[in-house]
Amino acid sequence: MNDNKNNGLNEFNKRNIELRNERVKKRNIQKCAVLTVFLLLIAILTAILWLVILDISENLGSNIPSDDPSITTDPSDITTPSVTTSPSVTTPDVTTPGQTEPPVTTPVVTEPAFKTVYKNYTKAQMYSGSLILVNSEHPFIAPTDMTAKLDRIANYKPKESKSLYFRASNVQLLPSVSIKLYEMTDANFAATKINDLCVSATGAYRTFDEQQALYTSNQSNFPGGCSDFNTGMAVYLIGWTDDNKIYEFDHDKYASGPVLAEWFENNSYKYGFIKRFPASKVAITGSPEAIGMYRYVGYVHAYNMVQNNLCLEEYLNAISKYTFDGEHYQVTADDGHKYEIYYVASAGDITSVPVPEALPYEVSGDNIGGYIVTVTLD
Repeated sequence: MNDNKNNGLNEFNKRNIELRNERVKKRNIQKCAVLTVFLLLIAILTAILWLVILDISENLGSNIPSDDPSITTDPSDITTPSVTTSPSVTTPDVTTPGQTEPPVTTPVVTEPAFKTVYKNYTKAQMYSGSLILVNSEHPFIAPTDMTAKLDRIANYKPKESKSLYFRASNVQLLPSVSIKLYEMTDANFAATKINDLCVSATGAYRTFDEQQALYTSNQSNFPGGCSDFNTGMAVYLIGWTDDNKIYEFDHDKYASGPVLAEWFENNSYKYGFIKRFPASKVAITGSPEAIGMYRYVGYVHAYNMVQNNLCLEEYLNAISKYTFDGEHYQVTADDGHKYEIYYVASAGDITSVPVPEALPYEVSGDNIGGYIVTVTLD
């Protein structure tokens, strides 16, 4: 009897053990399935997250600007690749007289058409160059060696020439300007055969004190240091007749005056000069017309100003919109050469200015806040 009971109990226990083992097995299978699904989901989420990170990294990388050249160790070693594709162009509207944006008679470009290197320019160089603006708001900051930079313009001309005379023996200009002055006056004499042309006694370089004295005596609208004559790049032309009389070009008793005035208005730009104070720009320049006053700015800039009816103030304002990182002003002048012009704002005591690696160029300060780069493309 006991054996039968024991056998029945054993069978019952055995069955319970089998059922328990089956339940454990099922639970283990369920756990494995859940774990597998969980791990699969983790793997999928990880893959998706990795793809998203890669995509974000690529987008960020494409939008990161180039390094600021001003913080590089040696800016002169920095180059930008040459442009291998045609630059995009725009065709802006034509400017009417009085506007401050020059019309672009040839396309502007958004990429330089040449390899560039960076060269350092000091803040002092922002105050020098043929394009500096000098007036009551922007006084001329003369270099300490200004006197050494000047020379008597008569030294550049044979005494027997009759194309230009001088009312004083101490007439001085920057040598590079006086050379262009002689080229211009020789051409004037060849065209008009008028040999009365003269530089007035105070019509070239003036010291600060000389300019201040003229201002105090109401002979000038600009105080000392605020006149183009302080730069050595301006001249005042008059007539000096054989009977030893001095005449402005617009004097009613000077018959040759209108001829001279018209010739210089139409031709001075060819030698890099502009009429500094035109009658139509009084409200902008702050000066009445000075019919015989011409200021050197360089050929292509004089060409642009004459073609677009801009005074110096308007032109500098317009050119400052053509930055190196934006559109460049491009023009084919009537000398047959193609020029590209852009502006670089001053960065302080030292500015890294991008210039062509292998093309002729000039850099001029504007005496306002930056540098103007002029590149000859051909």
